[in-house]
Amino acid sequence: MGCVLIGRLRMVSIYYKTSKEPLPPLKPEYIQAVDFQGNVGLNIDGKRRILLAVEQIVTDKIPERYGGGRVRNCEIGDFNRLKPHPNSASLERGPDGRPSGFCYGYGVPCEIAPYAVSFGSGRDKAVFMPTYKLFVDADGALMVEQSYRDRACAGWLEVYGPEAIVLETCP
Repeated sequence: MGCVLIGRLRMVSIYYKTSKEPLPPLKPEYIQAVDFQGNVGLNIDGKRRILLAVEQIVTDKIPERYGGGRVRNCEIGDFNRLKPHPNSASLERGPDGRPSGFCYGYGVPCEIAPYAVSFGSGRDKAVFMPTYKLFVDADGALMVEQSYRDRACAGWLEVYGPEAIVLETCP
């Protein structure tokens, strides 16, 4: 879990990161980017680390960061962390159970494309879409459309937004 403290507890989230190693105590100079969803881009001793805010925690003392039907406190949600509905997006699966395309919603043709899978098998249910063409499954696998990953690995240098987590999969 991570939090932002400004006078009092303002935000608590469950975060996703690609490594199992604990982060060192964070210093302000490590922070390169923070967005309105609570995602954080860090540079720790020259190494980029992206923390994705997967789930907002809301209590009587911790306010909701964003409303509008978003799920909270580990409720089941769709890729956009909204309450599931018939038009929710989904991942198409190939015969091996790994992602093979993205379906925007009911009645819209799926975009079929190969996906790179890191940090797991990619066969579990996709539970989170931090940004376009990038998914996390229930087992912690990071799944990204292969051409998107290739472009990122070839040319993204000083990117620290949530999409930069794909750079942690580059050789």
